[in-house]
Amino acid sequence: MENEKWQATKIADRIEHFWISSSKTDANDFKTSIWAFNGQGAKILSDPSHWIESPVDERPKDAVLRLSLDFYPLGNSIVNLVVLLKQGVLVGIRQQLSLNNSLGISQFSCEIKTHLFVHLIIKHFLSTNLYNRALNFAKNYQDLEYFNHALEMMLHNALDEDSDLPKESQDRILSSVIAFVKQFPRSLEIIVNCARKSEMALWKHYFSLVGDPIELYKLAVKLLEHSLNADDFETASELYRFLRSIFDEEILSANDNDIQSQPLTKEQLSHMLLFETLIHKKMRDILLEGRYRDLLHFGALFSVSISHWLKTERANTEYLVMDWGFTFSELHEQFNWPYPAVIKSPALTRRDSKNSVDKGWGVGRRPSQLGIITKRTSTLNLRESELRNLMNTAKDGDFPELALLVSTMLQDIDNCLAILQHHPQFKSRWENALLSIKESSYPFYAQALKEILSK
Repeated sequence: MENEKWQATKIADRIEHFWISSSKTDANDFKTSIWAFNGQGAKILSDPSHWIESPVDERPKDAVLRLSLDFYPLGNSIVNLVVLLKQGVLVGIRQQLSLNNSLGISQFSCEIKTHLFVHLIIKHFLSTNLYNRALNFAKNYQDLEYFNHALEMMLHNALDEDSDLPKESQDRILSSVIAFVKQFPRSLEIIVNCARKSEMALWKHYFSLVGDPIELYKLAVKLLEHSLNADDFETASELYRFLRSIFDEEILSANDNDIQSQPLTKEQLSHMLLFETLIHKKMRDILLEGRYRDLLHFGALFSVSISHWLKTERANTEYLVMDWGFTFSELHEQFNWPYPAVIKSPALTRRDSKNSVDKGWGVGRRPSQLGIITKRTSTLNLRESELRNLMNTAKDGDFPELALLVSTMLQDIDNCLAILQHHPQFKSRWENALLSIKESSYPFYAQALKEILSK
């Protein structure tokens, strides 16, 4: 240690306090970074070791990113409250002193403020031709709820800055930002939202870089069709919501002084009908394939009332369940639902209960003799909740065949009896479906329920 030489390196001056990130952070390029704060803003050095080791005359001037802040950052040398690196925000306090003339007193107030920096650092990397670093940095934040908002802010800022540059200097940064944004699933929505919030005078230049809006719309429709065909329901739902929002906002903004709903034009109606046709066609395909769990998931993502839609399908289709035995087995597989174990018990009694697994089927006073696994994990409870949702959806959607099969899986004896009594034509097909499951106690359930119905 005595023979070691230390060299002082000036990074910045007039700094009030600073923070050095931990190497344990998940933000790759900021595992070790220096954040220096003065009274006006922050200076960020993402790779201090490389910068310090470089000769003074070779240090790039744009290696330090400067952020302007309208608040004073929190923090001290002991406890850091400044940089929430994993969340991509700075936290600070903005204070205000005002004079109340009527009371003749001064009022002081302060409030916590946050400053999103994700888009600023990405743009900094892009402006210095560090595209891969920008992409790697962004991947650390793409699961955040406000990540797409950050990309939209970056695109909007780049467009504003680009419009202020001389013509010969335009396009470079904006083109890089547009190319970067297009790497992410919701790029179309981001591009359109940016256009809506920009001056119309900038549109010609903007769309010359991002692409013709009509072509973008056609691309979005094609992506919607492709996502539906590929069963990528999450992406499809985002595209569907985006495409609908185009016309919804056009209607609301048609007259700024009248926010009441405006009548749709024929062109708008044709587009809306196209979207609805694509969605309903996919739902019909899912239903005919017997993918009932996917149908629930689809309805939740697209905000569709499955029960209401099923009533419409019932009017168009006489039989929604063609093969009861196959459908019953598929339901167990789709929900990963266990078959009840084979048991030896002479009788099944009904107890006073309401729609509960433990309160449905019973042998005397010992429900554990049913052979059903009573110790359930949280995953099994979630699947049970999904099944009960499917059962209620089927009942409300005039789909008693499915409701009967799901009620049987849930051992909901009240629903089973009610459906069988109201639809006696189901008895033989339901019984055959249960008898087809040999390695279980379903045949016993079928026989026991048959005896109850005969009384």
